[in-house]
Amino acid sequence: AHRLGGVPLLARAAFVGGARATTNALAARRYAIPVTATQPARFDVAVGSEDKAIRAWLAASPEGCVLRLDAARAPMVLPRLVAAVRERVNASGAAFDERKLAIELPAGDRAGLARAIERAFATGGLATPPVVVSGDVDERLALELRGVSKALRAYAVAAEAVPGTARLSRYELVAIEEGGAWAPRLRLANDAVSSSDPGRKLLVRYSDAGGRPVADVAHSMSERFQRAAGGRFIDRTTGMGARLVASASAPLRGSVMRAGKRASTPESLPSLRERAATAVQSLDEGHRRIASPSRYPVGVTQPLATLRADLITRASEGTA
Repeated sequence: AHRLGGVPLLARAAFVGGARATTNALAARRYAIPVTATQPARFDVAVGSEDKAIRAWLAASPEGCVLRLDAARAPMVLPRLVAAVRERVNASGAAFDERKLAIELPAGDRAGLARAIERAFATGGLATPPVVVSGDVDERLALELRGVSKALRAYAVAAEAVPGTARLSRYELVAIEEGGAWAPRLRLANDAVSSSDPGRKLLVRYSDAGGRPVADVAHSMSERFQRAAGGRFIDRTTGMGARLVASASAPLRGSVMRAGKRASTPESLPSLRERAATAVQSLDEGHRRIASPSRYPVGVTQPLATLRADLITRASEGTA
C-alpha cells in the first residue's frame, strides 16, 4: 500500500467496503470520500486544560465534531464535556442535533463508558450522540459490543490495529509468453496447498435460483465453463472433488486494460461502493457471520488441478 499510494488507497478500499468516512484529508480530496476529524490524542496537553480542549475542538469542527474521551479520566471529564456541549447549544440558540457530535472511546471499558455517556447526556437534558469505538478494533470487539448500548454506533479502524492485514493478498506470476504461446508458471512452496495455481484463468461465480453465490471456480482460459447444474470442481482448500448445485454462472473478471490502454470506462466510487454492498448482501448469512462463519467454496476445474499437480511433481523432481 505504501508503494501504491499508501493511506489514501487504504481509505478508498475501506470506503468501497462500507466505511462511511475517512480521517485522511488527502483521501477525501483525491477520491471525494466524506471526511471527519477526530480530536488528537494529548490535545488537552497542547491547549493547556481539558475544558479549553473540549471548547476549542467544538469550535473548530461544528459540523461533525468528534470529541475524544480517555478512559482513565472519563469520570472527571464527562460532566465537563456535557456542560461544554450544553453551553454551545445555548449560545447558538439552535436545537441540539446529536448527529453533529460524536464521542470517541479509544480504550478501556467501552460498554461501561457508553452507558456512562448515556446517563451523563440524559442528566444534562441532551440526546446521546453516537459513540465511536477506536483503538484495538476488530470484528470480535464489534461482535462483543453489539447491542450493549444504543449509543455504540460506529467504529474507527486503523489497518495496523488488525493483525495480518498487510498480507491479506499477493500477486503471482502464473504464465509467461514464450514463442507466441502462454507457458504456465508455478511458485513451489513447502507444501502443495501453499504452492501457487499456474496458468491463465477465468474465475466464474455460480449462483442458486435465488441469486445467492454458492461457489467460485477457476477455469483455464482454453476450456468451457462448467455447467451450473451438476458440474464438478476441485475444492482449493481440501483438494477433494465437489459437485456444483447452482442455476446460473457468470465470470467475475472484466477487462480493464488491454494492450496497455484502458478498455472500459472507470466506475465511480459510489457505484463501486453500492456494488460491493450488494455483493456482500447476496452471500448466504452463514458466510457473512462474524463468529464461526461457514467456509465459502472456492476451487479449480479438473484440468487446472491436473496441470498444477504435474508442475509440482516436475518442480520437486527438478525436471521443470
